[in-house]
Amino acid sequence: MPSHKGCQTAGGNSHDPNVPDSVENWFQRAARVLDRHASTAALVLGGVGLGFVPSLLEIFYRDGPWAKRLIAGGVFILILLLYTYGTREQARRGTRVVELEAENESLRNLIRSFGSDYPDIWAGKLQVLGEELGFTGDDRVSLYRYDETDQTFSMVARHSEHPDLRKPGRSVYPAGQGVIGRAWNASGGCAFVDDLPDPTTDGDGYRRISDRDWNLPTKVLLGLAMHSRTIGAYALKRSVPARVWL
Repeated sequence: MPSHKGCQTAGGNSHDPNVPDSVENWFQRAARVLDRHASTAALVLGGVGLGFVPSLLEIFYRDGPWAKRLIAGGVFILILLLYTYGTREQARRGTRVVELEAENESLRNLIRSFGSDYPDIWAGKLQVLGEELGFTGDDRVSLYRYDETDQTFSMVARHSEHPDLRKPGRSVYPAGQGVIGRAWNASGGCAFVDDLPDPTTDGDGYRRISDRDWNLPTKVLLGLAMHSRTIGAYALKRSVPARVWL
């Protein structure tokens, strides 16, 4: 089998063995620098050269050796070309910068708009889900996002026909509390309870079972606007980032 040593591989660069690497790299770097700063250099050289224009014109129009006059005229034309090229390129780049800034601002506005509409988009999806499940004003459905770093949930969106139940509750939900935490940590990714005591007639029993079975202490329950007897949660662990329906 023939050896592949010394062969050019995919994506490799051709290289003249007679040219040292250091010299070739120097020329490549110089070419890149010149390409990036050509217009600026031309503008600077042209601007400096404009200061010599009166002297060049005096040499050109004054009687003297034709070679000297020809050189003066050539330098004068070169100065004008450098200055014109530098000015036009700088103006073109300035226009491009303005265009890019306008595009960036449009993208930022789009991102801000998407960020502000994100909860509304999901709230609309939850509304459709609630309608499919036949929810009434006594029911609600919420979507939570899990934070791996803090091991907590934060609410993304919520829907209920009842305006008070639609309001956001706690800003952070510990992953070990309530039906949310049970669903998240369950092997099947879901949790359900439908036999909690009636909080209006048996408040003590409701608080006791919530604390004992669902790790919801009384101080947390007192801050909840909705004291449900039937709660179900489903973990969407395959989505990124992970979320939980409740």
